[in-house]
Amino acid sequence: MRLNTKRIRQELDRLGWSPYRLSKEMKIANQTVYKLLKDNGNSYTFKTVEKVADALGVNPKDLLS
Repeated sequence: MRLNTKRIRQELDRLGWSPYRLSKEMKIANQTVYKLLKDNGNSYTFKTVEKVADALGVNPKDLLS
């Protein structure tokens, strides 16, 4: 699955969060979030999409490209 990194960045802005804060909310390494945003969301599992969506409080479908 391909993530819509532009939408993730919009949600981060809406919440006033940094990628670091997202990593803390997801309970994953901050390098993972930075990589996710840098590589334009290439090939992630639905579980990852769900974790991002849950942390941001959005529907997982909204984060797919």
